[in-house]
Amino acid sequence: GAVFVLQFPSAIPAAGQAEILKNLQVSMSIPEPGRWRWFTPSELHFRPEHFWPVGERVTLEGDLNGLQILGHRLVGSQFTSTFTVVDNHLTVISAATHRELVYNNGRLIQNFPVSLGKPGFPTISGTLVVLSKSPSVFMNSATIGFPGLYAQDVYYDVAIS
Repeated sequence: GAVFVLQFPSAIPAAGQAEILKNLQVSMSIPEPGRWRWFTPSELHFRPEHFWPVGERVTLEGDLNGLQILGHRLVGSQFTSTFTVVDNHLTVISAATHRELVYNNGRLIQNFPVSLGKPGFPTISGTLVVLSKSPSVFMNSATIGFPGLYAQDVYYDVAIS
């Protein structure tokens, strides 16, 4: 499902995070429970408890104008963002069969083989959201310090949460 992602230019301290949350409102044409989560001190996500149904109109309204964050008063920080869910896209990946099944509005449209990572580094499981996709990304394992270094272009990259 789609998520709202707010990115701030610098880390927001815990007290500032609480103030920001008080000034954000998500409304839906078909009410669905959801929640905010700080992924990092500078990145905030809202996602529903379940997938939003087709036809759902979702609006985020924020009024951060005048808040004191890191000694600075925010100015001109009122915003509204709206989207409508027009299709249901679902991908189901099975570690048991090493297959990826892609559905569009309940109809199977693709069936792919998948590798799911290498031994010792299993792919995470659960209900995940696609945050971004890229035709190619340069990956360098030296940045996280794992043994067996690699530095290479990786194709059809999908970032999930």
